[in-house]
Amino acid sequence: MADRPLDIYLYRMIVIDDERALNFMGRPVESDDDIIAILRQSVEAELDVTVDGPVNQYKYSVREFAEYEAPGLTDSPIIGITLARSVLQQQGPIVTEDNIVTGTSTPDPPIATTTQILFFMERHIAAVAYNSSLMDSQMWRASLHDIFDGSAHTLDFRSNVRIEPIPQDSEVLETFRSFTLLTRLRVYLKLPNPELSRFTRNLYNEMQEGGIRQFLQDMKNRDGLSQQQGKLPYAAAAMADAGYKQGEVTMEGVRNGREEKVTTGQSAARIQIGMEGVRDFARGLGTLARTQEGRTIVSSILTEINRVIEPPPENEAVEPPQDGT
Repeated sequence: MADRPLDIYLYRMIVIDDERALNFMGRPVESDDDIIAILRQSVEAELDVTVDGPVNQYKYSVREFAEYEAPGLTDSPIIGITLARSVLQQQGPIVTEDNIVTGTSTPDPPIATTTQILFFMERHIAAVAYNSSLMDSQMWRASLHDIFDGSAHTLDFRSNVRIEPIPQDSEVLETFRSFTLLTRLRVYLKLPNPELSRFTRNLYNEMQEGGIRQFLQDMKNRDGLSQQQGKLPYAAAAMADAGYKQGEVTMEGVRNGREEKVTTGQSAARIQIGMEGVRDFARGLGTLARTQEGRTIVSSILTEINRVIEPPPENEAVEPPQDGT
């Protein structure tokens, strides 16, 4: 019997250069092999990150690097890691022989909450199995980034690996289109290892030719920005909609007959997988990577990703450059 469906959230994997590092302090990440090396190194215990929360103290760790296959769907690598959060110290009521007091408990060994993250290198998409206990805030993602940074620096890379939410249901573009008059668009773009559409290719090429890896665009026009396909505002919104951004996207203008300011792009797209063994897989049982069951689960996840987030057609025409915003 199939398990209860598992929610999986989708993120775009991007690579950015550390602005604080000079060229002689490390080399840039230039290939998927470099990214995989960072993921592989991230399982080392010395890279674990300790975080003091409002009440408890946690340790975040990456373990169980694994390589998967999805025959017939992709020949590119699929990498899995397990992210764990251990409770090092926990404050709360403690029962003594005489009464109940508030104190700090230090479990030994600490109990951990885990989740599985799959990296589909062909599309640079990360699929994260949802665990409400672990993902009740963005602390898990910030800590994961810290671990990746430590791994990259250990390997003498100056670049950092990040995962950014791929907006649900083309949320950014739908919001963009919903304005009858768009007077402001603010978005922090990251140069992707690109999965480009015809609406983003020209902007990507301009960023690449200019040596621009990060691009904060804050476009304003009280008479209205162009919302036509092929123009800069649309290209920026489309690139953000594909997940090649940092943080939220801000838009201002008139929609539904009144002035509005909207922030969007922070909620990750979600898919659901319901099949036998999927919850054991999500808890990070690395031994499943070598089984037919594991391959079947991974193939099902990739199939659903391709259904929800269609890749750009290989023969998609590229629009000629157009001036103006």
